[in-house]
Amino acid sequence: MADALIGCWAKIRRAEEHFQAFKAETAAASDYADRIHFVQEYDADAGTIKVTVEGVPDLPIRWSLIAADALRNLRAALNYLAWELAR
Repeated sequence: MADALIGCWAKIRRAEEHFQAFKAETAAASDYADRIHFVQEYDADAGTIKVTVEGVPDLPIRWSLIAADALRNLRAALNYLAWELAR
């Protein structure tokens, strides 16, 4: 059975590589967090507090691609696993 799951494990390892790359790139760009802040307004008529997030920068498209690749690899691992369990 271990050989049957080799594809599943390979996809999980590849997803982990993507997650590590994502963590390294986002850690190197820590200045993004300094720009983001929350603003709150109290509406006395409605009795509510409105909270908005301001200063959110445009994030590098590369980060989205790395995260998407990692998630696709995990989905593929589930496909491999489901197939082997069904066999």
